Amino acid sequence: MLKEKIQQDLLLKEIINRSNFTFKQLDYLLIQQSGNSEEKIFDKMLRANKEDLSKSSFVITRDRGRKNLKRALYSLIIAKYLGLLSSDCFLSLEKTVAILENAKDKKLNDYQSLQIVSALEDLIKHILLI
Repeated sequence: MLKEKIQQDLLLKEIINRSNFTFKQLDYLLIQQSGNSEEKIFDKMLRANKEDLSKSSFVITRDRGRKNLKRALYSLIIAKYLGLLSSDCFLSLEKTVAILENAKDKKLNDYQSLQIVSALEDLIKHILLI
């Protein structure tokens, strides 16, 4: 599921590379989000990956992805609570995500994608107070 998106979207690939998620964690979370039962999800993964995949490794990787996402949210909350992030950090992030969602529907070339990544780096420097 994610593999096809990354092949067409350098911006997505660059953002994933800067995150705490593994490719497989994000892939499994996206498939889980599709709302299918765990059995159907596992079957999709077997067909998509064309590799040996045990159900337990699928569940472990998916659960690690969930845990990473939950910890990322708590990390933002505690950093804001302790004054490590600027007062407008969440508003800035929300505006940035809106711009990214708009860009997602456009066919960006590599230069445009890397310019957006550079702007994200600048935004993160602005938000961090450390």
